[in-house]
Amino acid sequence: MQNFGFFIAALLRQNPLCTLSRGDHSFSIQENDYCRDLKVLFDCSLDIRMTGICSAVAGSPQLEKLSIGRWINRNYPGVERMRHCYWGWLGFALSNDSIQQLKITGVDLGQRGVALFEAALKHKYPEPVLSTLSSPQYGYIKVRAGTMLNSRGWGDADRTSFALLHDCRCRALFDPFTTKSEVNVVVPGHGICSLKLTDQASGFVPDRVAKSSTLSGSSSRLQSLKLNIATCQSGAALTNLLELIGSNLLSLSIAVLEPNQVVSVDMAALAGACTKLEDLCLERTSVSASVFNEAVCDWGLRKIVLRASSAHDNID
Repeated sequence: MQNFGFFIAALLRQNPLCTLSRGDHSFSIQENDYCRDLKVLFDCSLDIRMTGICSAVAGSPQLEKLSIGRWINRNYPGVERMRHCYWGWLGFALSNDSIQQLKITGVDLGQRGVALFEAALKHKYPEPVLSTLSSPQYGYIKVRAGTMLNSRGWGDADRTSFALLHDCRCRALFDPFTTKSEVNVVVPGHGICSLKLTDQASGFVPDRVAKSSTLSGSSSRLQSLKLNIATCQSGAALTNLLELIGSNLLSLSIAVLEPNQVVSVDMAALAGACTKLEDLCLERTSVSASVFNEAVCDWGLRKIVLRASSAHDNID
């Protein structure tokens, strides 16, 4: 499935961005209305699909609905889950603020993942540098048609070479701490690729001088969110995630897939993070309220559904 991201990017763009070097992978796409609703459920080879789909989604301003997840069979606990590191790619996908409805399934959630998610949203880059020892530069670079690139991070067996058919303005990262001769670029459908500075150095425009670059820490149009979490480190991690993307949510559904784990949900913190929320569904959670503050009293919540959940005595 090394061509998975290639296909999704071509579907969303309605024309292939590149040509693969291994054989004839050409296919036709009927030009019609742009794809506005995309549902993808992975059951194997998670890395290759995540990088491909998230890099394709981030560059698709017409996309309004996205469902992305890892198939989890509770009878087979050994099946690979979406680990914390994938939150960076999810944050990068959500930096496309045209998405109004989002569903995420089968992911482990913790503070490390939330930190990656926040940094990816802020810098619009899927693998942001969190180390304080480095001084990374984020920006854009125009990669010209005909440039040969190698995908990175899929393993040697699935490494793919491809050539761009069209000029492409790509999100880029230059980190002088790790390399001084290359810049990493995000190519829609292929994830992160390395580009030698000698090839396209003149095209790199750092954010501090890029007039068209607008960094945002939230997805302003997201109105519906469904989180089917494999495991959750703490209720605080969940609250911190919602503080980043919950400001305009009208509908929220949270379910914990791990049968032996119950996550605590603080309704006061939830009310502060999701002030416009109207519909709430909680499954396998423990509901409480640390305080009854103004946010709780003014909350316009109309409907709440609890499944396999419990409420503390201070919730009446």
